[in-house]
Amino acid sequence: MRLEPTRWGVLGVLVVGCAPGPERTEPRTGLGSAAGDERAERTRAATEARVYADPAHFHLGKQPWGTDVPFRFLLINETADSVRIRQMQADCDCTILTTRYEGMDVRAGESVPVDVVLKTGETPGLKKRAIDVALESGEKVHVEIVVDVLATYELSKGAVDFGSVDLLAPQRSEETVLFSSADGIVLQAARPDRDWVSAAIADTDPPAVNIRLIPDRLAPGEQAANVVVVTSETRRPYANIRVYAKGHAPLRSFPREAFLRPNGQATVTFFDDQDKRVALVGARCDTPSVECSILPNGALTVRSTSPLDAPAKVMVEDAQGRTGVLLVRSTQR
Repeated sequence: MRLEPTRWGVLGVLVVGCAPGPERTEPRTGLGSAAGDERAERTRAATEARVYADPAHFHLGKQPWGTDVPFRFLLINETADSVRIRQMQADCDCTILTTRYEGMDVRAGESVPVDVVLKTGETPGLKKRAIDVALESGEKVHVEIVVDVLATYELSKGAVDFGSVDLLAPQRSEETVLFSSADGIVLQAARPDRDWVSAAIADTDPPAVNIRLIPDRLAPGEQAANVVVVTSETRRPYANIRVYAKGHAPLRSFPREAFLRPNGQATVTFFDDQDKRVALVGARCDTPSVECSILPNGALTVRSTSPLDAPAKVMVEDAQGRTGVLLVRSTQR
């Protein structure tokens, strides 16, 4: 008996032919695997390719002041294209690029040496400096430098302040500035630049600079001078000591002198150098023949208790410490 294909039989065949079977995995050939690894390597290299400095961080250690410290870093281009330096700039004048690098090209896979000189300067301590490289592509490269600057000698103070100086009754003042050095540096001279200051080297242990105030040469108001200290240090031979003082001009009286009859009395007003009236807070006479007192308004009252053989002096002072003198004379009129 011969079977004829039916509609359902054909459909069944089609259904069977379209039914999902087990998944088949074709083995990769060696050539295909190598090509994939190469593509992955190229992708990784392109991702990591960059322009950078080597080294990007410098610690120049301990260096004495007044020293030039040279160093070098490489600007490395690992990209597939040439890059151009648009600008290379240090953050201070103490860091000097020995060559002009603006407009220079760094070809792909190559590097450019960058030579730098750092000046330690005259101030001891830890210093941080930086160099920034800007490329035409917009990328930036940053280099950091650290140096610990050491002093080869030291002054115990860099400034002397004599404070307020009464020009009417000045006191001779002196300050001592000690000098020390672990490197064998010695003092050679001390030179003031104003005539109201004198300075001399003291042969003591440790050595010192004696600074003296010459008050009779001091002008009224705030004054400043500079003492240059000369040493045997070749890298930093000079040091400076600032000197300050404030001279008080005498208070002026009106009238300028008081003429008193026996048992006579007078009232005197005092003014400052700006012609402003001042209120006194104290008065003292150099003779018992004259009595003095301060009125509530700050004026001075003087009274003669006996004839004067010579002019008497009345010393006065205001709340700011400014002083003045009144001469008192006897008169028979």
